[in-house]
Amino acid sequence: MPTVLEQLSSSLADRYRLEREIGAGGMATVYLAHDLKHDRPVALKVLHPELSAVLGADRFLTEIKTTAALQHPHILPLFDSGSAHGLLFYVMPLIDGETLRQRLEREKQLPVGDAVRISKEVASALDYAHRRGVIHRDIKPENILLHDGSALVADFGIALAVQSAGGARITQTGLSLGTPQYMSPEQAMGERDITARSDVYSLGAVAYEMLVGQAPFTGPTAQSIVAKVMTEDPAPITRTRKTVPLGVESAIITALQKLPADRFGTTAEFAAALEMDSGARPATAASSIGRQPAGKRARPLLAVGAIALLAIGMAAGKTLIRESANGIAMFKPRTFRDQAIFMARAAPDGQTIVFSAANEGTRTELYLVRPDYPEARPLGLKQAHLLSISSKGELAVIVRANYLGFRLFTGTLARVPLGGGAPREMMDGIREADWSPDGSQLVAIHDVDGEDRLEYPIGNVVHKTTGYLSDPRMSPDGSKIAFLAHPWRYDDRGIAIVVDLKGKALVKTREFAALQGMAWLPGGNEIAFSGDVEGQGLVVHVVNMKGDVRMPVSAPGDIVVHDITADGRWIISSDQRSVSVLARGPGDKVAREQGWLDYSFRPFISRDGKLLTFGDASSGSTNLYSTILRQTAGGEATQLGDGYPVGFSPDGQWIASVIPTTPAKLVLYPTGVGTERAVPTGSLDQVTSVDWFRDGKTMLVCGNAKGKAAYCGTIPVAGGEPKPVTAGGTSDGRISPDGRAVMVSNGPLKYTVYELGSSAPPVPVPLDSGERVVGWSNTGRGVVVRMPLSITAVRLDLATGKRQVIMDDPVVDLTAVNAISNLNLADDPHVYAYVARRQKSRLYTVEGVK
Repeated sequence: MPTVLEQLSSSLADRYRLEREIGAGGMATVYLAHDLKHDRPVALKVLHPELSAVLGADRFLTEIKTTAALQHPHILPLFDSGSAHGLLFYVMPLIDGETLRQRLEREKQLPVGDAVRISKEVASALDYAHRRGVIHRDIKPENILLHDGSALVADFGIALAVQSAGGARITQTGLSLGTPQYMSPEQAMGERDITARSDVYSLGAVAYEMLVGQAPFTGPTAQSIVAKVMTEDPAPITRTRKTVPLGVESAIITALQKLPADRFGTTAEFAAALEMDSGARPATAASSIGRQPAGKRARPLLAVGAIALLAIGMAAGKTLIRESANGIAMFKPRTFRDQAIFMARAAPDGQTIVFSAANEGTRTELYLVRPDYPEARPLGLKQAHLLSISSKGELAVIVRANYLGFRLFTGTLARVPLGGGAPREMMDGIREADWSPDGSQLVAIHDVDGEDRLEYPIGNVVHKTTGYLSDPRMSPDGSKIAFLAHPWRYDDRGIAIVVDLKGKALVKTREFAALQGMAWLPGGNEIAFSGDVEGQGLVVHVVNMKGDVRMPVSAPGDIVVHDITADGRWIISSDQRSVSVLARGPGDKVAREQGWLDYSFRPFISRDGKLLTFGDASSGSTNLYSTILRQTAGGEATQLGDGYPVGFSPDGQWIASVIPTTPAKLVLYPTGVGTERAVPTGSLDQVTSVDWFRDGKTMLVCGNAKGKAAYCGTIPVAGGEPKPVTAGGTSDGRISPDGRAVMVSNGPLKYTVYELGSSAPPVPVPLDSGERVVGWSNTGRGVVVRMPLSITAVRLDLATGKRQVIMDDPVVDLTAVNAISNLNLADDPHVYAYVARRQKSRLYTVEGVK
């Protein structure tokens, strides 16, 4: 009688060449095979005959269609499936790496950072599947593959089929639907209705083993293990390994609770708890919590100086009290749901807090929190962004607010009473503002012709820059103004500055890799702001008027200072942020995450869609910014050099990148064989964008000379002094396909078109409210536009004003996405790349900061 291998080899001879068995488990046997059509090695998994018989070919092939649709960076994709000689099979990529089980056998225990990262990646995959109705049911180290440092969850191939078949029929075969060490109590008891909380338990068991070196419950037989699962509690992780953060232990123990209702409701909640909690260390009598490395803007794990925050309480929403050498600090949560919080300010009573936040996307509204009613209450101002609250109880807000990035909005400045009433609109072009101490005037950031001006009162310029300014704050006595200055638009690197009312600099800090948030401490002799030093994430810094720096407050996540009351109560937010580059290449059905490490941004795709380049500012990168190249079809990422990309040459053979030094450097990196070339840009101090004419011989470069307004001009590829083709105050230049016109930005969400060689005035692009410009369309005089939280590309005919959808793909996984940016299309509009930004925030007040 022929063997299973022989039967399959015969039946599948026209599609696969089976070579040998490479593994076996409780449900299937895995064979190394060669995909003849695509000339690639694959893993062909064959269900055991008895399981195949119970499931049936029709049921299996029907249900596995849903599984095949699971497209996620941490889910092993499904290539093929079918039936041969009554045997059911499915085909997956052959991964060059190892299973988590193999790594555990080699190392026994993993570093805490690796265990948390792997757990979060698996949690992300499971959450994606759960939201599509698929429960894995067999999460274990053997089903987690490690490839290039990332986790891939395998064996989603039969989850739906098993679920649809029903437990009773499967039980008749004598097969187990899980592994005892990792089965939830309800799964071990054979309950029919298994929910996502069962996978939460299994992932908790895997996380426990990665840290301790063995599963929570072990025994000589399956029955003895199940008995412990049902009756015993897992031993504390820190009993075996004291270096594990208390919060990480708490999150895992929560995941391992006996009752499903006592666990996290979703794996996303489990991942968030691990993320929030992974910075708190077990406290000892004579120790403080030490600094750990983290990625740029990547939710650092820190605690320094006077206050060490126990993150377990932050995740649980509890008030925390912590003794330190300088006193006692108390962290009190003020919000209890995940939102993207952009600004929070204290009302004159020092107790009430008003904040602007978005529950999804970036359409913000204002909320109010009072001490006598803890739940945040909407104020009824939608699409509004808070700027400041005066001593008289009047709000300065932006109405019809459109998100620009980071914590920046554009719209119309308005004032509205805290007690309610309609906003009274004042003027456009104001991006940020703060009331003077008496509530009579505003210090403001005014965007004028591509230049940011610090004005006090509005109209009187105190300071200006061709970069951008943020977070202006008047001192309590009204004699000084503090703000953040960022030399590049829109890059949040920069310095904190304090000036007098005539603009004389009193204090300037060192440059930080990222800067957000600002507040004066009571007394007016110190400022607090959130800065990133060497990729450690946003940490609170305090600077006095002598320039002395200290770091009094830290906690898990990026910590942003919003306000400090007169009696010393701090208002901060703990933010979790992530940035993903996604791309859909030729032949792809959906976009896939194709970034590099933990902070990839600004993607460009070649005209044929085969190459993808993007910038990276990750903690694992050796440079502040790196230019990365990879093929959209897959393969390793290549780090080309310093800087971030600004576009491909028309033939795809070169990538233009900007190294943001002073003055900036423009370089060309070859995408194939060759050496990099410097492109001199004359007197330009900054280069903000580059585009190529179709002949590949001339470039459009936008930037500014030192102290001058930005403009766009042409240079040969060899370099030279730019020949201006636009007025000052313009940037982000795009050349029309026929090379006869240039479209530029002349303000936030404003674009105009210049006809080259013509003296006619530029023509505004007729954008609807909120529309973003993607670029020129490939045919005729059309511009491609999109809406804020969408990648649906619409062609806007400049002559007729008619709009036509040319690509309507959905965003891949909108969970917690608060911004979509940098949509870049190939010649085929269904081939593209974009950035998805996510932010989740919680608001806290902190008392006792010294």
